[in-house]
Amino acid sequence: MQAIKDAGFTVLAINNARISQEFLDKLKTLCWRVYERHNIGRDIGAFKDGILQMQSEGLLEKCHFLCLANDSMQFVPGINGQDFTSRISNFIKEDRGALFSHQSHQTARHYQSYFQILDREIISSDQFRRFWHRYRPLSHREHCIHKGELELSQSVYNKLDRVQVLYTTENLLSSLKSVEVESSITAANILGAMPSITRTQHQKQTVNYALDQLTAAAQKNASLDVLCEHYLCELIEQSNPSHVAAFLYPFVLRCPLIKHDLCFAGSFSIGKAISLFQEALFLAQVNPIEREARTNEFRQLINAKGIPIDYQNKPIPRALKGVTNGFEYTAA
Repeated sequence: MQAIKDAGFTVLAINNARISQEFLDKLKTLCWRVYERHNIGRDIGAFKDGILQMQSEGLLEKCHFLCLANDSMQFVPGINGQDFTSRISNFIKEDRGALFSHQSHQTARHYQSYFQILDREIISSDQFRRFWHRYRPLSHREHCIHKGELELSQSVYNKLDRVQVLYTTENLLSSLKSVEVESSITAANILGAMPSITRTQHQKQTVNYALDQLTAAAQKNASLDVLCEHYLCELIEQSNPSHVAAFLYPFVLRCPLIKHDLCFAGSFSIGKAISLFQEALFLAQVNPIEREARTNEFRQLINAKGIPIDYQNKPIPRALKGVTNGFEYTAA
């Protein structure tokens, strides 16, 4: 919230739970308005309520830009947070288009919904407003993804002419090729910051050549050569980038957003996720006291969500939350 506010936005907070007085007092220092709501439809249900409320009050028409962001990610301050605010400010100065943190090709081409900025032309369009009026908020995770995030992109965002994506494989390779970074990066460094390969290697029904080749290079402690760059991009682009590049983008591109569901989805073990998060904070030059506080918060959140095996005997929560058997790389 502070990073967005620093970029010039007025913050409207919608919380899908009861707020303690202590937390409410903190929010009041950052926010123009704060709402509590029953958690119907998860974050995208809250987006709908906020957008329709602003529209009913005639406030949506007054927005130069609308930023939609949820709290499904942990924020890395320091250099990463500063770079994030700077990028938002630069986008606003251009005064047109849409800005997203991540684009995904998994299932269908779409922009991931947890951070987006839309200009006045988009938010006043018939397509955008029709989507929110007809969207039915349900709390089933698969519904939120397919009828929410995916359909919003297909009906509105994929048709836009001017779109910027902050964290992409193109930008990743460009940064990896820089003089300061290139000589010190190996395939093992890269693979060590990516999701576990265990489940993918145990499932032999499909061959993942890109993963096999990157793994072979890592075992030889080889440098990240041009072939490995191909394999890396394919692995990120054919899976969920906010998982496969969950720590690569913070390490290399100063992305400050790290998802809370990395262990819940089985992409990382709890121990590995905490270790990589601590490294991200260190590289972002966050001071030791704040590093410890933010690591403790991240630890509590991912422990509370758990890992896939925690849900093996809980069919209803498993279905509602969209729990799988764990992360597997898409065949590449």
